[in-house]
Amino acid sequence: MGAGPGGGGVRRAHHKYGRRLAPGGDVEEVLWREKLREDASRAEGVAVVRWVWADLRSAASFAPTVARLHRALDRAG
Repeated sequence: MGAGPGGGGVRRAHHKYGRRLAPGGDVEEVLWREKLREDASRAEGVAVVRWVWADLRSAASFAPTVARLHRALDRAG
């Protein structure tokens, strides 16, 4: 599973996750639930690799993400 593009701190997180807020909820709670969901996926053997927009700007900046993808796929068999 790939996760991205995100990044940008709390303001960006509020934009991305704000629509998932329950009335009176906060972004930190949504982010915590997202982390738990990602952890549960990993526990089931699903490879999770995250990236941000800056990683996609050029081949050079995306190369480390590609390497992480390859390592995740290698571990998955």
